[in-house]
Amino acid sequence: MFKQGRNELCQCGSGKKHKRCCGKNNNLIVMNPNVIMKTDADEIRSDFYQFVMANKLLVDKALGELASKTDIDKKTIVDKLYDFTLDLIVFDYPIKDEMTLFDLYLNAKNKAIKDRVLRNIHSWRERYISVYEVKDFYGDDGLILIDLLAQEEKIVRIYTTLEDINIKDIHLGRLLPIESWYEYLNGCLIFDEHDMTGFIDEIKGKRNLLEALGGEYKDWGDFLKSEGHVFIETLLEGLADENDNYLDEDSLDNDYFDEDSFYAELLVKKFLSKPHRLLDRKSPLQASYDSKMEKKLKKFIDKLCKGQLDKEFSDVKLSQEIELVKELIYGEGYLSSGGLDVIPFENETYSKEALLFVEGTKGKLFIYDIEKALSLWYLYTCEMNPVIKKSGSWASVLEHITLDDFWGEYQPTQKDIAKKYGVSYSTLSNNSRKIMDFIYNTIDSYEKQLTPQEMLKTSPNSINKPMTEKNMLAISEILQKQDFKSIEEANDFLTDLLQNGMLEENKDKLSNEEEAQELIYSAWESNSKSEIIKLANRALKLDNNCVDAYNLLAEYDANNIDHKIALYVKALDVFVKSKGTAYFEENMGHFWGLLETRPFMRANMGFVQCFIEKGSTTEAIDNMYTMLDLNPNDNQGVRYLLVPSLIENGRYKEAHKLIGKYYEESCDWLFNRALLSLATKGANAKSEQLLEKAIDSNKYVVDYLLGIKSIPKTLPQYVSSGSKEEAITYAAYGKKAWEKTWGAISWLKLVYNK
Repeated sequence: MFKQGRNELCQCGSGKKHKRCCGKNNNLIVMNPNVIMKTDADEIRSDFYQFVMANKLLVDKALGELASKTDIDKKTIVDKLYDFTLDLIVFDYPIKDEMTLFDLYLNAKNKAIKDRVLRNIHSWRERYISVYEVKDFYGDDGLILIDLLAQEEKIVRIYTTLEDINIKDIHLGRLLPIESWYEYLNGCLIFDEHDMTGFIDEIKGKRNLLEALGGEYKDWGDFLKSEGHVFIETLLEGLADENDNYLDEDSLDNDYFDEDSFYAELLVKKFLSKPHRLLDRKSPLQASYDSKMEKKLKKFIDKLCKGQLDKEFSDVKLSQEIELVKELIYGEGYLSSGGLDVIPFENETYSKEALLFVEGTKGKLFIYDIEKALSLWYLYTCEMNPVIKKSGSWASVLEHITLDDFWGEYQPTQKDIAKKYGVSYSTLSNNSRKIMDFIYNTIDSYEKQLTPQEMLKTSPNSINKPMTEKNMLAISEILQKQDFKSIEEANDFLTDLLQNGMLEENKDKLSNEEEAQELIYSAWESNSKSEIIKLANRALKLDNNCVDAYNLLAEYDANNIDHKIALYVKALDVFVKSKGTAYFEENMGHFWGLLETRPFMRANMGFVQCFIEKGSTTEAIDNMYTMLDLNPNDNQGVRYLLVPSLIENGRYKEAHKLIGKYYEESCDWLFNRALLSLATKGANAKSEQLLEKAIDSNKYVVDYLLGIKSIPKTLPQYVSSGSKEEAITYAAYGKKAWEKTWGAISWLKLVYNK
């Protein structure tokens, strides 16, 4: 589980720090509860892929063993299902000393990967390939899938167009939990539902057969993790059998991953990155940037072409890869012929970022890779028009994403890159996420295998900028007063609005209510308690219906808990009276998504926390249910307070239902499930198994639940999976539920001390 840090950018997309946005009255909001942050996951996947390619001999050996085990020709597997089989091998197939390639990777990278990330990605070892049916679409880039074997529902993020995906389509792949959703590890096989008639029955039949022969499996997850090869058998049997129509040639990706070509590129890049005696102990990569080495480099490549250096590098026959060598060393040629001047950037700022990137990677990255990155940067600036406030904030991103596809000696960490360009780690991470989203969501429109030069001829198309809650409100009000005749006209207006200071120009026309809201924004940015109180009071003088002013006074100026509650009640009342009951009926389920409702939802959260602090959880429960009705997406993390409160009050069926609705493998949910199982089924083997799993997820929780360690009055600002801080935050709201459940504390001690 990853909980939102107060000083990090809020995950709601407002652009504000979490403590000034969704976390204003709640330090415990769980924004990304499942496993690992997207940027960390992408780094791991890229690094792991390099590790797999570097261990090709082990992969080849496993392919042979798997072919023998399934009685299927190795070449058939490689030709038809290479990516799918590679996925199976690296995660599920014991390849050396009873360890998978992923196990070997974790051992090798144990010290290099951050502790938090390392703990989280261990859970990837338990993920398995399964069969999923598309139940529905989820937003603009997501799907709701049903695991047809394990009967579990997953929200999956897709980074390509959803146009070709249909409800009821069948997916075959491995899902990894990332942030609050799932992603496919290595893509998936997609079939029409009609093509899969009998496929699932075949898989179920093979499980029954293996169990009849003595195989024991706890559940479908255990079976699929142990016997994933049945998918390969069944798919290829279907291909061979004319009577089975669930798989045909068109269903397979015949343009499969070219293993030999990709591995050759890896090895060639490795060779070109190493110093050579013919180049004055410089590497060919370094020599390609040195004009004084031009003649020697040409002679060097001539020798490669004639095969005179093949014996020096046994991993690959260099003379047969000469075109690849030239492509990497010389690129497409537009940089050497005209430099950055050939790229028609819209303004000088974009060009300067490109130049900074080129200067920062000279002699470290291949010219071909740099040219590809520059082409991408040009497209991104045309489409997205990013506002650059600090030099290096995008040059660092270009280097970072280029290294994802680089196999040479130069391998700095993300923090090293941020330091090199003088930007923060968070800036690099956030901008990397933006450009990767662009690649996944937009670059498909250019997927005609354009050369870098052809890509440079494309033109601007659309505008998409992240905005703060403050600016979003301001822009919304301004746009409502306009009468646009086309999308293009609206986009042009929005561009002027953001770039030419039109938001600032509107500030002298503010009403009392708008001026009060401006004071609230100023208070959010202040670190002075007295100034916050002063600004909140000034806001109320201008607008006595300013909900956030009451919220701030409750947090910073209340004398005691009852005073706090009174201020939150006032905040809730003024919103209800100003909007009326019809507003709630009309917008039920969409609160928080509507910016004007957020002050009300913040007041609700503060109100709930006060009653929990007082021990009056019955009053809090009703309000939390109302909050979930208003905002089923639960951006504020209400569920993490509601479940322990329900268990504490003996409302077990409701707690069970809520856990199922928002199911996840987080520390909170694991301990809550164990406690609920004890309360409803007693201290049986299943309950004990659940508790052991919970303890494994965070070993520190028990000390705080048993009172061995005291829960601090001030809760942690930063929380990560498996940490003491995570234990403190769970115990702060869960301890009373454990204490009020008969026998729970004694049972916890007993299981923990086994």
